[in-house]
Amino acid sequence: MQITIMVKNAQLVAKGLANIRAEIPRIAESTIKAAAEKVIKRMRVYPPKREGQTYVRTGRLGNSFKVTRSATGYTISNNAEAKGRPYSRYVIGDSAGAIGGSGQAWMHVGRWLLLRDVVEYEVTQLPPMVEEKIRFKVRQAGLA
Repeated sequence: MQITIMVKNAQLVAKGLANIRAEIPRIAESTIKAAAEKVIKRMRVYPPKREGQTYVRTGRLGNSFKVTRSATGYTISNNAEAKGRPYSRYVIGDSAGAIGGSGQAWMHVGRWLLLRDVVEYEVTQLPPMVEEKIRFKVRQAGLA
């Protein structure tokens, strides 16, 4: 008994696979950047004002978020200052300490989202997002 397998358009399939392979780093990078931008969008949502609040919001904290390209991906930062002193860590926490970060001032706990928590959530969403985009490229290349 003999079985012969013939692959039609083998070169076309090989080219399609090579194209997908080349596309994967771009897919990963764009997905990571999109996740960083989602983090910023969530962090820019201010909690409701407290009853009797007299502080007038400037929007400085929300407008001070930025995403920058780094050697290993993207960095989210916030350099909000008042009177020449940085204050974002007191509102949204920092990356140190246990889950949730530390540094958040007592009056902001439970009202303001912690940056670290939002980032950690978005990181858990990356693998399925990358996989979905790769599957789309595979279908687009006619390989599925």
